[in-house]
Amino acid sequence: MIFLVVSQISMAQSIKHGLTVHYGKSDFVAMKHPADVSFSKLDYHLNAAIGYKFRLNYESKPYFIDFDLGLGLHKYRLWTGNENAFSSGLSLLCYGSLGATYNYQIYKGLSAGAGIEPTLYYDNSYDIDFPLVAKISYDLKFIGVALMYKYGLTNALKVDSDITKGKIRGWQVQAFIPF
Repeated sequence: MIFLVVSQISMAQSIKHGLTVHYGKSDFVAMKHPADVSFSKLDYHLNAAIGYKFRLNYESKPYFIDFDLGLGLHKYRLWTGNENAFSSGLSLLCYGSLGATYNYQIYKGLSAGAGIEPTLYYDNSYDIDFPLVAKISYDLKFIGVALMYKYGLTNALKVDSDITKGKIRGWQVQAFIPF
């Protein structure tokens, strides 16, 4: 992996880098709860992150590679209970990620890409996920805007005592401000 990154950096004719801001709406799918809980409902509030992007551009080539480093959080309210009582609690699921996407320029500033974004989650303990990423982006000279979908593959919510299984999947809008 390190060899691949270093070789791509050495072949790039230009490197664009800058701040990224993410905001989105995700959902937890395939949720399971303990046997003593007869129902659970999850109200998802937000998915926000801040990060840094390195974009490797290749002269006279229609493709480029993005490396993204980010820190963010998922905020949600979980309602659980049985036939006698229910409760709710607001939770934050913090994460750090390091992703790579291969992008192809479709027309001038418009591009589409796909990649993977290994993510480390923290909520009283650590868990890791390897979401697949698909995105479409438009690059203006001073800012880039992307719409991304992240498809979580592992059970990132098994750290919560009221949910024993849950995968995170959802949409995110990303603003890229190059320096």
